[in-house]
Amino acid sequence: MLAVLAGSICLSPVAFAAVMAFAVSAAIWEWLRMLRVRAAIPASAVIGVVFFGLWTAGVRIPGGVLLALTAIDTAIWIVLTCFIFRDRSRGFRLPPAVQCLMALLMLPLAWCALMQLFELGSWQLVVSVLVIVWSADIFAYFSGRFFGGKFFGERRMASAISPKKTWEGALGAFVCGIIIFFALGFGFSGCPDIYQAELIRVAGIPGAAVAALFLTVLSMAGDLLESAAKRQAGIKDSSNLLPGHGGYFDRLDSCVPVMPASLCLLLLLA
Repeated sequence: MLAVLAGSICLSPVAFAAVMAFAVSAAIWEWLRMLRVRAAIPASAVIGVVFFGLWTAGVRIPGGVLLALTAIDTAIWIVLTCFIFRDRSRGFRLPPAVQCLMALLMLPLAWCALMQLFELGSWQLVVSVLVIVWSADIFAYFSGRFFGGKFFGERRMASAISPKKTWEGALGAFVCGIIIFFALGFGFSGCPDIYQAELIRVAGIPGAAVAALFLTVLSMAGDLLESAAKRQAGIKDSSNLLPGHGGYFDRLDSCVPVMPASLCLLLLLA
């Protein structure tokens, strides 16, 4: 996946947009498929083709509208996060109709936010935002593996949603994520194409730290929501499109809330 992503970046902006449109369309199909929507394939294909076609034709969502949409999306995710963590020990469920709307609206908005970030600062801005998601995921995994159960006992973070996730893993994601965030921010100080550096410049160190923690929480919420949706559907992976890794939704779940929220913060602070 990284090779394809890097190759599309090197090839052209249109190639990058096409690759990301395919990935998001595949994730939409997987989510609708979990919900047993009969028109999952045509619906996801039409969304991908239409959004990619409009983007290549130069059609853009006005900045004010995009800010409003990403702000609404972020507010919804804040509410969802509260409910997910409230129900982490007894199971979190959403009606299929609500999930269907989320798949059809939130995933395309995440693609629009990603492409707007790409246009604002090229691939460097996109990748620097992805680093927030990657660091949270990677350090949560390794911290959970090495320290799980040692500091907070055997109490799991979300036993009824994703039993393998631990509070030690979450703590590792926060601590190491902050370290990576500021390492990039100070390492590329003054570079507007690096999200961390730009956030430190406009929000200051305290504001950037709060934003980093906030985005890390949203990253976890996206992962937990997808885990809850899979548990509700009675499946392990969203699909087998990526052998050994599940499906595209499994890889993009944390990006669904983080991409719009990252753009929203950038637009608000600009």
